[in-house]
Amino acid sequence: MRVFVALLLMFSSHVVASDVMSLLQGYEWQVPSDPLPIANAEQALIDISSDPGQPNFIRARASAVLTLYPSDRVWDFFVGQVALPSNKVSLRRTVDGLCATFVTSKAVDVQKLLMPMLSNEDPHLRVRVAKCLKQIGSDEAQAALSTYRSGIGEGWELDASVLPQ
Repeated sequence: MRVFVALLLMFSSHVVASDVMSLLQGYEWQVPSDPLPIANAEQALIDISSDPGQPNFIRARASAVLTLYPSDRVWDFFVGQVALPSNKVSLRRTVDGLCATFVTSKAVDVQKLLMPMLSNEDPHLRVRVAKCLKQIGSDEAQAALSTYRSGIGEGWELDASVLPQ
């Protein structure tokens, strides 16, 4: 009986991942406007986003869809992605997803997580972080943004960091 249950769970998780994967395909793919109508899609999206065996664009799409799931599990996923060494583009997308999903519900936590990134070597990441912190608008975020802007050496970065999103 245990073997049957284990096989059933394994098969059902594969079916969920397969169903979710089919919704991430397509040349003109766009982020859906609502959470996926598939049971346990959130976990399947986290699994796909975390799978280095998946193509980068599929992982990015899965992460983008996770912005529709503002749960603790998704928060933990994004925080874990920030902590992992990754390529610049992946980290920028993670910051975008984190901000889009949690800037209102976990503003203090987002602020604490992102503020150190204002000194990151990647100017495009710094701009994304600055735009997110600007949405939070706390005194601490404003002070960090002021310090960040005073140290910007490139005109495009200053322009980009103060433009609305």
